[in-house]
Amino acid sequence: MVKAYLARVLAWFKGLSLVKKIITASGAGFLAFVLLFFIMLYLGIFGAIPNRNDLTNLEALQASTVYDETGDLLGKIFEVNRTYVSYDTLPENLVNALVSVEDERFYKHHGVDYRALGRVLIKGLLRGQNAGGGSTISQQLIKNTFGRRQRKHFGLIIEKFKEIIAAKRLEKIYSKEKILELYLNTVPFGENVYGIEAAAERFYSKHPSLLKPEESAVLVGLLKANTSYNPRLNPEASKERRNVVFAQMLKNKYLTDDEYNELCAKPLEINYNVASLSNHQPHYMALIEKTANELLADDKKRDGKPYDIKNDGLKIYTTINKSIQTAAENAMHEHIIVLQKQLEANWGRVRPWGADPKLLQNAIENSRRYNYLKRQGKSKEEIEKIFSTPIAMNIYFADKSRVIKSSPIDSIKHLLFQLKAGFVVRENKNGHLLAWVGSPSYEHFKYDYATAKRQVASTFKPIVYATALEEGYKPCQYYRNDKITYTDYDDWEPENADKKYGGKYSMAGALANSVNVVAVDLLYKAKKENVVEMAHKMGINSDIPALPSIALGVADISLNEMVTAYSIFGNSGELVPNRIITKIEDKSGKIIYENKSNDAEKVMDEDNARIMIELLKGVVDKGTARRLRQTYKLPNDLAGKTGTAQNYSDGWFIGLTPAITAGVWVGGDQPAIRFRSGTYGQGANMALPMFALMLKQLNADTSLNKYTQGEFAPLDKALLSKLDCADYVDDNGLEKFFNSLRTKELSDDKIERRNRRKKILRSVFDILD
Repeated sequence: MVKAYLARVLAWFKGLSLVKKIITASGAGFLAFVLLFFIMLYLGIFGAIPNRNDLTNLEALQASTVYDETGDLLGKIFEVNRTYVSYDTLPENLVNALVSVEDERFYKHHGVDYRALGRVLIKGLLRGQNAGGGSTISQQLIKNTFGRRQRKHFGLIIEKFKEIIAAKRLEKIYSKEKILELYLNTVPFGENVYGIEAAAERFYSKHPSLLKPEESAVLVGLLKANTSYNPRLNPEASKERRNVVFAQMLKNKYLTDDEYNELCAKPLEINYNVASLSNHQPHYMALIEKTANELLADDKKRDGKPYDIKNDGLKIYTTINKSIQTAAENAMHEHIIVLQKQLEANWGRVRPWGADPKLLQNAIENSRRYNYLKRQGKSKEEIEKIFSTPIAMNIYFADKSRVIKSSPIDSIKHLLFQLKAGFVVRENKNGHLLAWVGSPSYEHFKYDYATAKRQVASTFKPIVYATALEEGYKPCQYYRNDKITYTDYDDWEPENADKKYGGKYSMAGALANSVNVVAVDLLYKAKKENVVEMAHKMGINSDIPALPSIALGVADISLNEMVTAYSIFGNSGELVPNRIITKIEDKSGKIIYENKSNDAEKVMDEDNARIMIELLKGVVDKGTARRLRQTYKLPNDLAGKTGTAQNYSDGWFIGLTPAITAGVWVGGDQPAIRFRSGTYGQGANMALPMFALMLKQLNADTSLNKYTQGEFAPLDKALLSKLDCADYVDDNGLEKFFNSLRTKELSDDKIERRNRRKKILRSVFDILD
């Protein structure tokens, strides 16, 4: 039968004229080509078409949202800035505007608008006119979700047909309302903003449900050209496009003539939300993302895939307190302005690289611009010319970043001479990180200085003292204030900062005045290896050499590690690991991680920890940190220690209230970027003021009283007796008491006895005079 049919067709074809034969053969060939094309298309030869399973599991990639300890939104972690919203929350004016402009027959077709496709073919191919893309909302959703592999010529036609097939499949699965929901949660609005929730937040600082008709029209207008119709960058063009949207809504009977005229007459207004910008996330967000990835490393989603923090729409609840974080950032900003002015005045017209040209050369060769030009194959002469040519740049200044015209070499000199800082606040009892500031400006300084390993200077001394207490040495033993040569360490001869010697100090007097020779003496008495072991037990993971100079803080340790170590003094000698995440939920609200552990580790005797608090309170009340009382008039119960590195390259302060430990480091990228005198370069001037400025802000906020207004537990009589001694005894045996606020904690009889002793000492001094 088939043979007979083919024979009749062949006989018919032979009877045709030559012209008809050509036409018939061409038509048959074209039909065969089309058939083959669609077979290959369905077989995936040109790339897979989303199947029913792919479309059933269709969901937008979502940013993960991060919350502070009170539940307030801190920010988002994302690859593209997108947060999912349901159709029920979308205002009717937004949906009507979208359908009017993007797909006016949306409710009538089943994924493909053949009239629109015909219009595109006729106007585009035959008349050479621009008639739009002809893609329905369903087709655009497929494109936004699965992307296009090819965008030119025949490849684009293939992608269009794949989208048509997938769109028809899509409409068999989802309702029209769900398709609109999916579309509005995936469509790009420019500025790395995806989805209507992020767009409404960016341009109007509100949730989409609160959008007014004129605001919805602006956002829908953006879809045609994200940059050209950006209301911030091109307000006039955006307004014109908005009114085109209104015209389409009028045409489709979503607006009356009066409503149309009223809306078109409105001025273009936005309430731009700079805080939602993706490239301004602070350092603590990077720490949260890193920690979340570590916590979920071994967990899998229902589909067996690992969690993607940037795209899975997780809810991450953290320990960060937004008020304390803001106070720390404000304090750093305020004081870094002062310090930068002091640094520039201290150096005058010269700069550190004048004496050390390699300092500047290394900064140039480590710059991104230099390395980019090297990769491009530029010669040394070409690079030097580029680096000498002024261009417009967004340059960091301590007070405020500014766009100025500067050569790359001058900008490197400027940035190299800027002081950097880190600030960490930690809760003593549970290890919760309440604030984390990694630099004065995340936009310009991505490196996290809270994790930088720098010379810790005298902030290491309390660890030496704590080890000595653990080894049985008493706070009221007296230690010689003598200059000693240590022959076992290359005849090393440590010196006091004030070059003054003689007499003997108790632990309280020596720590309050940061006496170097006593710290080294205590290190030898407690043994170097014991001090190193204690440091590691206190949460310091950095390498610490077993050398006597570590008593003066020559080891390079991070601010985060030092804050962790000091918090042990405020937590009765117990170490609790840092915590920054308390709970993580997936997008459906299921808890996938929750921290309920309280894995405290006993590091030192509780009495010794309390003695250390008393010694550190002395530093604040009568020692190197007395500015907290004298200059900043802080009434809080405080303990702390300053630190000043060699040549003033690093300034430190770590302070405690009964509830929190807060640490500050200040310095340059290189040790050579430093103050030239102790007046400015000491930790009491560089770092301590940031702690003070932050605490003043916290004191003014009564909601933070639990962190600021408590008092350290009073010492019992046994501990008080261990501390009942003079701070200093001179070579004639005369005792000296530095001004202290601690006497308020002594019993009345002890106060009376001490006052009598002071009167006797004053009489002796008078006789000697």
